[in-house]
Amino acid sequence: MKDFVGKVALVTGTTGIGLATARRLAAGGAAIIACGIDRSANAAMRAELESSEAGALVVDTDVS
Repeated sequence: MKDFVGKVALVTGTTGIGLATARRLAAGGAAIIACGIDRSANAAMRAELESSEAGALVVDTDVS
């Protein structure tokens, strides 16, 4: 289902629940903006979601 086409989602965290949420939203057509502190997890998410239709921006940051 493409429930989120034309939407932008901000996801905090690039592992665990954040990663699962970003995957589901991207699969639904949302553009993803994700931020996380773990650089290797960020790179992995970036590589995985770059191929999504809506695109993804993953930023190395500490949101605390």
